[in-house]
Amino acid sequence: MEILVNLYSDNMKNIILILFLVLSVSCQQDKIVHSQSFEEDVVDFAIKQKNNRPIEVKDLYESLADKIPDDSDEKSVFVRILKKKGFKITDWGRGNFTHGPRVIIYDLAKENCECTVAKYYYSTQESAYLRTEAISCK
Repeated sequence: MEILVNLYSDNMKNIILILFLVLSVSCQQDKIVHSQSFEEDVVDFAIKQKNNRPIEVKDLYESLADKIPDDSDEKSVFVRILKKKGFKITDWGRGNFTHGPRVIIYDLAKENCECTVAKYYYSTQESAYLRTEAISCK
């Protein structure tokens, strides 16, 4: 009986060790295979969901902006990624929310997918602007 208990115990240790190794290798493979940026993941998620619900990301930019750029100098992280995926800008505009942020909105399309990107400039107490972007697709 004691031999069976020891054999069972040794087998369980081996099974647990094998499971641990398999799980650790599979987690490492996910990290190696995954080469996209967080921003690209957000865009892919919005395209995949196509639920027209905006996803706003606060930390796309490392620092605050000193001023709101002219139209010709305006850049958007999500628009750049969508263009790289073959989307084309179909319309854009800018404006201000009453007592709120400045907003620049881009409409982009590719085949059967339409996305809207909104870039917001929130004024801060430091006389600078916090920039965020939101994306939704349908």
